Amino acid sequence: MNSTPAFTLPCALCRLRLTFFRPTASSRSSRRLRVRPTPCRLPIIQAAGGPPPGSSDPPGGPIITKALEVTFRNVWIRLMTAGVGPEYDDAIQAFVIACIAAYKAGYSITAIKLELAANETQAKYMGRDISLNDQEKETRLIWLALVYLTLAKFNFASDRTPPPVSADLQGSKMDSLVPGLTGLVESVCDAAARGYSLQTFKMELGLKKDTGDKPLSGAEASIRSQWSRIIFATYNLLPENLRGKPNQR
Repeated sequence: MNSTPAFTLPCALCRLRLTFFRPTASSRSSRRLRVRPTPCRLPIIQAAGGPPPGSSDPPGGPIITKALEVTFRNVWIRLMTAGVGPEYDDAIQAFVIACIAAYKAGYSITAIKLELAANETQAKYMGRDISLNDQEKETRLIWLALVYLTLAKFNFASDRTPPPVSADLQGSKMDSLVPGLTGLVESVCDAAARGYSLQTFKMELGLKKDTGDKPLSGAEASIRSQWSRIIFATYNLLPENLRGKPNQR
């Protein structure tokens, strides 16, 4: 293999172990992501360079920032190269796990945004610049908000509880999106709790659509599907004892 491990991010929820590879000079890609099962039973997310196994301390900001940046880019690389499928789903899960690490550590979305801006790196894939534009950076924050809203709904434990998403984003460009994001989280989590998959959830949405509603464009339907996929991934990574105990406030 013409790459060397850069860092590993094991999941707190005993589902995945993410290893990010730093390529050699002869490698065509700027990074590789391997996702494989792990027998880990640790109560928190850990990261190489962060707390040792058995520690109750969350990983630090630089580790979380690096994980968020790499995993988000990797989602789009997998979508471009392999389309929607297992590799894409693994990449989504990797991003969600990085978001859970941020939530567990108590970082607000605003703080993560500032940290990402301060530590963003230039990246290339197969010789092409894949640095994020403003719209892509906003998309990353929306995905982060979806994960945070899902975790808050089920009272996921954190060392320092982040502020509610609505309060955190009040007055920002994303403020107007919060009610819609919250509604989607409620719908998806309710469907997931009743045993729906992403595909059956989308089918039910199509059947329930009011004939008077304006139909979604192809782009809008794709975005809603992607957001729903992120929420499903977050729900499926929750400990089983939390899934039946949503926050009713």
